[in-house]
Amino acid sequence: MQKDSNQNDDQKETPKQQEHQQKTLYIRNINEKIKLRDLKKQLETLFSKYGTILKIIAYRSLRMKGQAFVIFEDINSAISAKEKLQGYNLQGKSIQIQFSRSKSDIIAEKEGNLAEHLERRKRKKEERKRKEQAKKREKQTEKVAKPRIIQTSRMPTQTTQVQQPNRILYLENLPKQMTVKMLDLLFQRFPGYVSSQLVPGNRAFVEFQHEIGSIEARNNLQGYQLSEGYFLNISFAKK
Repeated sequence: MQKDSNQNDDQKETPKQQEHQQKTLYIRNINEKIKLRDLKKQLETLFSKYGTILKIIAYRSLRMKGQAFVIFEDINSAISAKEKLQGYNLQGKSIQIQFSRSKSDIIAEKEGNLAEHLERRKRKKEERKRKEQAKKREKQTEKVAKPRIIQTSRMPTQTTQVQQPNRILYLENLPKQMTVKMLDLLFQRFPGYVSSQLVPGNRAFVEFQHEIGSIEARNNLQGYQLSEGYFLNISFAKK
């Protein structure tokens, strides 16, 4: 097995990357046909030349196939192994090596700060969960706010009245879950949009800088379905 000579210059460490050097190396682009037991043996033979290995982690799961972690006892061994083995041809594939993003449990335990390490990891996990939930809520909000075009023949019929245009629109028949953010998403694409204000009774006022924007919004969104059974009813606010 020979080290691949066609290594890219971008694999060299920049000063910013060096700040995040860890004793744990993350190896990817491993030949997935190698059996787990054989893979660990080959990695141990390959990496142990550069220092004492505390642990090698690899998994059988489909999501983690072709990846592994090698945990060294000291940082210099990890740095040396990364530099020397970057792009190494392991059974037909050039492995890619980078420092692990976070410290491993075994290293934290040896350094005497395992409890702090686990607490930090717990906080990060909770933060990721909060962000995922926030994104999910935002997608649900956009889904409710995005109107669906309903054919004129299926729109609820209303008495036609000639109204005096106004830069402020009056909205009726809003679903209970409607929020100002949803209204923002709905109306901000029209020129001169200023703000929206919900009022009791599933109603709202939408303000524009000028009548051009309010007229365009009314013409485009009149009768649009916000959710099941709720068709948007828009009129110009009385002056």
